[in-house]
This record gives sequence, C-alpha cells and structure tokens, in this order.
Amino acid sequence: MKGLKLNTVHSEDPRAKLKLVEYSAEELEKFAELADVIKQEIVTLKTLMNTMDPKQNVLDEYYKLSDSREGVMKGVEDVRRKRKLGFSYFVELKNRRYAEFNSALRIIQGILKTTYRQLTLGGDASLEPVDRFDPFSSGLEFMVKPKTKSWKNISYLSGGEKTISSLALIFSLHYFKPTPFYIMDEIDAALDYRNTSVIAFFVKERAVAAQFIIVSLRNQMFETAYRLIGICKPDHQSRSMYIDPPKLVISQEEDGTATGTADPHRQTGSAFSQATQAPAAPSEDGSRRPTMRKTGSVFSQATNHPDAIAEDDDTN
Repeated sequence: MKGLKLNTVHSEDPRAKLKLVEYSAEELEKFAELADVIKQEIVTLKTLMNTMDPKQNVLDEYYKLSDSREGVMKGVEDVRRKRKLGFSYFVELKNRRYAEFNSALRIIQGILKTTYRQLTLGGDASLEPVDRFDPFSSGLEFMVKPKTKSWKNISYLSGGEKTISSLALIFSLHYFKPTPFYIMDEIDAALDYRNTSVIAFFVKERAVAAQFIIVSLRNQMFETAYRLIGICKPDHQSRSMYIDPPKLVISQEEDGTATGTADPHRQTGSAFSQATQAPAAPSEDGSRRPTMRKTGSVFSQATNHPDAIAEDDDTN
C-alpha cells in the first residue's frame, strides 16, 4: 500500500466551483412559510380544476377550424390568381385603347386640317392631346388658325368661327366613322351669307353618304336642299308644307330672264367658287369686295308652282 495517494479531480462543471449558501434559522423559517403558501395554492388549483367542466371536443373543433382555414387559404390564392390575370387583361386593353386612339387621332387630324382649310379658304386646325402619355384624363385641345389670323383656342373664337370650327370637326369625325344621318339646329345662325353658302354646298356634297336634317331660316340653305318642310299656323291650325325644290320653276338673271327646272343631281358649282365669283360691291374706301347675292325665298317662289307643294293640316 505504500506509494498510493489521492489525486485531485478537476471537473469542468461550473457548478463544482459554486459554494453552498448557508441560511440562518430565520431565513429557513421564511422558506417554510413560503412552502406552506405554495402547497395551499396547489390545493386551491386542484379544487378549481375538479369543479371546472372542460370541453372534451376542443381538439375536434381545432381540427375543423384548421381544415376550414386551409380551404379559405386556397380560396384566397385562387382570388389572387384571378386578380393577377384580370390586371394583365386590363393592362392589355389599356394599351390597345391607347394605340387605337392614337391611330384614329392621326387620321382625324389630317382630315380636320383639310376640311377646315376648305371651309375657311386657307385656314388651319390642330387637334392635340393635352397630355400625350395620358390623353384620356387630360382631354384634347382644339386650336384653329383662321385665314389671316393667329392660332387661337376654340373657346376664344367668335360665334361664326366657332360654328365653322365645330362643323369641321364633325365632318372629320363623320369621315372617320360615318353615321346614317345628322340633325343640326340652326348651324348657320352666327354665319354671314358667304359662309352660309359655303356650309350649304359642303353639306350637299356630304349628303351622298348620309342624310342631313337641318333647321334653318336662311335662303342659302333652302336653295341646296332636296326637300323642304315648312311649319305654319294659319287660322289657328298647324299646317305642314312640303316642298320639293327640284320641281320648282326658278328665274335666273343671266343677261336676261330664263326659266327652267332645277335638277337635284346637278351640282351648279362648288360653294367656294360661287362664294368667290359673286359680284363685288363697293366699300367705303372705294375698293370692291366680293359679296353674295341674296335670292328670294324658296317658299315664296314655290307658291307659283302647285306641283312642288304638298300640305298637311294638323289641328292643335
């Protein structure tokens, strides 16, 4: 047994280095009281658990709610997928609308320039979007340049210039997308005799592809119409008088007096040439300016031609 000795064991456990805490008698009594309190709480909780009626089907409800949640999540994913497809279709339609709008606008712009130049004998017109990238929100700006004048917005024009500009735009839209007929109410109210004749012959040329119903009090409009309808009220009764201008016997002054029947299919000349070839009247400064000759009323001429008039009586 000689040569044996005890070796010190080195432990890596940090608890081996801890020293035991020594408590006094008073502290131990407090721990004993605390233990009694904890035991009393345990007894109280056990009593409460015995009096409670826990639901035995909680797990079943949990599984049902879990399955329901999975179904709802699948529905949400389906809605998200449909929303993505719908948004892609919306973007496609938006791009297509933008492309078709620009294509139509370019065509209408070219027609508008030509039409306005014809109606004003040398003017110019422009129809441009306010915002090229979003023309549907900002709208279009309609600018015109009457002959011998500067560019102006249509809102700053006179009544006659507004009428001619609006008609030029309407005829341009009609060329791009024709319609069966048009109804116009006194479009010549703000026009002089010359511009009224220009519009009248311009409408007559366009009447080949569409029907125009125009309410007017101007002889220049009457003379180019294919059918006139007059409303009067003699003897407290409304009477409609239908006049067929091609059947009227009219008198023309051409180095003398000649009588003939108007041909509805014969164009007597362009409105522009008639407006420019009208006899000139002297002005205040002695120069001569072109004017339009005002003829007699078609209704007054029709009274001498019974075949051209049809009457309907309508008692109010």
